[in-house]
Amino acid sequence: MILPMIFATIMIYAYTGIKNIGMNVNTVPVIAVDIGVGIDYAIYIMQRIREEMAQLRNLRQVVLRAISTTGFAVTFTATTLIAGVIMWVVFSQLRFQSDSALLLSLMLVLNAAAAMLLMPAWVMIFKPHFIT
Repeated sequence: MILPMIFATIMIYAYTGIKNIGMNVNTVPVIAVDIGVGIDYAIYIMQRIREEMAQLRNLRQVVLRAISTTGFAVTFTATTLIAGVIMWVVFSQLRFQSDSALLLSLMLVLNAAAAMLLMPAWVMIFKPHFIT
């Protein structure tokens, strides 16, 4: 579950480097909050994969069912969070809040995508023992 978060975090570091945002006392808490939310997405999906594996015993079907059920919940949660945070980008008069909200929104999208796409793909490829 850590691999998708590492991927998303590296992408965010690349974004901050391209935009010259930099790592400072203002951006570190934003990144920390999003990593916490992102790992929750991964935990939800991984737990669902484990539950489905106990019933179906077919890894391909298990991953598809987990993504179709818990993936919907993760998408809904991420969309709701992003909708709330994106308002800061649009309506905030403070540049720090606007930049932080944009960074947080991007991180929420990347973490949700990584949890729903990369993690199940890696489960299919590596077939970890605690799943199979």
